[in-house]
Amino acid sequence: MNKKAIFHIPFAINEDWPSASQIRPQKMIEAFRDIGYDLKIVMGKAADRKKTINEIKKEIKMGKKYEFLYSESSTMPTLLTEWHHLPLHPFLDFSLFKLCKKNKIPVGLFYRDIYWMFDQYKKDVSLLKRMISILFYRYDLKKYRKFVNILFFPSNKMFKYIKNYPISRMYELPPGVIKDKFFYKKIKKNNIKLLYVGGIGGLYDISKILIAVSTMKNIKLYVCTRKMEWEVYKHKYRNYLCNVEIFHISGKELDNLYKKSDIALACFDEVEYRNFAMPMKLFEYLSYGKPIIASKNTAVGDFVKKYKIGWCIPYKENSIKKVLENILSKPTLITNYRNNSKKIIVDNTWISRAERVSQVLTSKLK
Repeated sequence: MNKKAIFHIPFAINEDWPSASQIRPQKMIEAFRDIGYDLKIVMGKAADRKKTINEIKKEIKMGKKYEFLYSESSTMPTLLTEWHHLPLHPFLDFSLFKLCKKNKIPVGLFYRDIYWMFDQYKKDVSLLKRMISILFYRYDLKKYRKFVNILFFPSNKMFKYIKNYPISRMYELPPGVIKDKFFYKKIKKNNIKLLYVGGIGGLYDISKILIAVSTMKNIKLYVCTRKMEWEVYKHKYRNYLCNVEIFHISGKELDNLYKKSDIALACFDEVEYRNFAMPMKLFEYLSYGKPIIASKNTAVGDFVKKYKIGWCIPYKENSIKKVLENILSKPTLITNYRNNSKKIIVDNTWISRAERVSQVLTSKLK
């Protein structure tokens, strides 16, 4: 390994909490290494990050060359990522960005989410907490404009929300497929098994799915969600659990659920936030070769439609029932969409994402 780069996240990874913000950095680290990069990793608690940043300063002074710095933002403002959420290290992470800019090391940052810009954030967060958080989110954007050469986003539909930053320096960088985990399950006519993995509250309300499924024959739905979240929201769904099984598993334990399932679900109400959200779960579905039923007028639905890997429908009970009835009568559709999924995996791996970052930061900025 003779290529060297800096990888930065302003928080410590919690491997016991399998969320996208925890999984994605780990996958990108693996992918950069797979394409030949020797990484200097800046992450962890503030004290750990400070120690590594000081090491980088010394190395650069001694003539060590880094091709680029790649960073991923937190779901929280950078200055509030410590466990106590107090901004006790206001200059720490951005001092690394400043150092790289001073030494002409290209800086790329994956900007994870802009949920804080939407009305739903007001409903989910108290006024005081929201006012403080938004102040620091805006501070992040100010620093990105000053120090970051390239901003990467889950979807190019996010570009328009970032003001006063050149669109020529924005690039799409969705999640990646973990690996090919295809299970070639024989499709049985008049016996379809659906799978939904993810949250079930707020923006992730799945009531319409459960209502539709509960009235149908020959349909089984597996719902996998965190136990804690199920306890909070189960009262909303308790009348629609006919044909439904609830699971609280993750990681390798999910393999058996995917093996048993024919189709995966990504159906939600059409809100503005969905126009650009590209959840990691979409690419997990893809990695298992599961055709996807997705909502129209969403980034996920656009992806499904573009690559012909499933069905794109309005998120309405009758639309869900209609598409399921069609699949029951024509189960070969599942095989066709599964074959299409297989074709696009190579262009949607984590390695392809790391190669994209490397290409943009080492070529585009020369």
